[in-house]
Amino acid sequence: MLEITPGNPRSAGGDLRTLRTAAGLSLRALAAHSGYSTSYLSRVENGRRAITLVRVARHFADWTLLDVTLKTGRTHQIRVHLADAGHPIAGDDKYGDRALNRSLARGGAVPETRFERMFLHAKGLRFAHPASGEPMALEAPLPAACVRLLDALPTPMAASA
Repeated sequence: MLEITPGNPRSAGGDLRTLRTAAGLSLRALAAHSGYSTSYLSRVENGRRAITLVRVARHFADWTLLDVTLKTGRTHQIRVHLADAGHPIAGDDKYGDRALNRSLARGGAVPETRFERMFLHAKGLRFAHPASGEPMALEAPLPAACVRLLDALPTPMAASA
């Protein structure tokens, strides 16, 4: 999954924090094994656990593109975990920043670019075929509106030496 969030969360050790199980066990090993720097685990009272792995894919001046992998499939899992971490998905009308979403839709948040949807995209899906058990892999290109937004985002200034 690809997701864009305002601001510049860093990988593990920065703003993207690692949540731990009730037993205090870190998910860092799971995240590192999967090539991701940060993981989220949540458990609601009498609920089931939810695991989300997050990796910074690309930094922009005031935005960050995140690559997210689900290890569980709970309703609104990515949206809830990222909003709880302070990095809501751009355009998310349920868990996101409403003022920012209105500004994106009007073209004010990113100059001359209107963005009127949620920036959450399933770039790939892997599963076992229900009848044959054969591994299936599906991929989908990023929607045109998301590509336009990424193209319009300014890149960070290079640090001076």
